[in-house]
Amino acid sequence: MVRYAEHPAVEVQAHVSAPPAVVWPLVSDISLPARFSTELVAAEWIDGAAGPCAGARFAGHNQHDAVGSWQVTCTVVTCDEHRAF
Repeated sequence: MVRYAEHPAVEVQAHVSAPPAVVWPLVSDISLPARFSTELVAAEWIDGAAGPCAGARFAGHNQHDAVGSWQVTCTVVTCDEHRAF
């Protein structure tokens, strides 16, 4: 069992057959997943961040009928344009 106090994290790797310049705007757009999610409502850059860079933070706004609404603050740990986000 993983407890919230243990600071669980998510890391994902995927290989895509497309040029990095085509994929990068999609991968680094924090608001894009909300278009396809039943739980994520919106995401916004916070603390003056205007876009993706290492150390930038964003807030994810979520809603689920069973548990209500909540917000999660995320920090970008890796941002190497066209390579990693």
